[in-house]
Amino acid sequence: MHSGIPSAEKPYECHLCGKTFTHSGNLSNHMSVHVEDKPYQCPMCEKAFSHSGQLDIHTRVHTGEKPYNCHICGKSFTQNGPLQSHLSVHADDKPYQCCMCDKAFSRSAQLDVHMRVHTGEKPYNCSVCGKSFTLNGHLMSHMSIHMTDKPFKCHMCEKAFSRSPQLDIHMRVHTGEKPYSCQVCGKAFTLNANLQSHLSIHMADKPYKCHMCVKAFTRSAQLNVHMRVHTGEKPFNCRVCGKSFTQNGHLQSHLSIHMVDKPHKCHLCTKAFSHSGQLNVHMRIHSGEKPYSCMVCAKTFTLKANLIAHLSVHIPYKCHLCDKAFSRAGDVKVHMRVHTAEKPTSNRSYSLPSNLPEHQRYELPNAQQHS
Repeated sequence: MHSGIPSAEKPYECHLCGKTFTHSGNLSNHMSVHVEDKPYQCPMCEKAFSHSGQLDIHTRVHTGEKPYNCHICGKSFTQNGPLQSHLSVHADDKPYQCCMCDKAFSRSAQLDVHMRVHTGEKPYNCSVCGKSFTLNGHLMSHMSIHMTDKPFKCHMCEKAFSRSPQLDIHMRVHTGEKPYSCQVCGKAFTLNANLQSHLSIHMADKPYKCHMCVKAFTRSAQLNVHMRVHTGEKPFNCRVCGKSFTQNGHLQSHLSIHMVDKPHKCHLCTKAFSHSGQLNVHMRIHSGEKPYSCMVCAKTFTLKANLIAHLSVHIPYKCHLCDKAFSRAGDVKVHMRVHTAEKPTSNRSYSLPSNLPEHQRYELPNAQQHS
């Protein structure tokens, strides 16, 4: 049973499942999902419909057709309803203000959805694999990966997809295309969703603060990911070689090294890569290009990840007993054992677990000689 409650914005309620709607026409269309006779079968998946018009709309999921265009920004949609909802983002009157950032909305329902960005709430769950999503539309898109029929095949690897737009997005893995750019810092992304997540780092209000360093975040989910830097947790594991990663995106990038097909070959050595982007990064070894510069000391790096790691040396976590400095608070705690731990000449104790095996290699043979 749906948990919808009739409101001023959605006064039309389905008496069978409780779902609510803004317009009576939407309720009428919805009622067809409860009809048992569904003679209109989709030829590309197992879905069936009671009206031919519903099948026509559903087919756009597979073809990628989006015939409804916003005349203001050009964004396109598969149905007129989502277009009408979208048009509200261009409305001047936006009385529903987010209390955690400067966003404002013309409808309270939009604010409710937006708040999930800050709370991390993902109320839509996949019944097959359990993955959760912020929006129902994202869940619907995800469900296609569980479909058996995947007619849209990638010609550069073994991947196949149930919808042509999914193949188009996947091809960016091979081409390196990143069509979504941040207007603040210029960083580019493969997916618009990744750009939207990134934009939060430029927000002034960051209420989620790390208790182990000076970092702060706009969303609790970002803080959760960041904490893995301090805890060392790497929950994403490669099924091929067992290597683990802090983020799923890093795992996905890593998986490409196990692909048999590596069509992007270096003309200066024998290396070959599955993605053109990997080849571009590799070419810096030969060219000496180091495009990432430290704003503090001007040191340059081949990879952005190396720059990020380097920046931590400028963070002042200092030991108050000596002149040592560290990039992380946890490192200072480990270092303090050097000053506080007792180390008698016999029955030794060790400040770091990694020192114990080294000690055993020297002490155990001597003990056996005297026994």
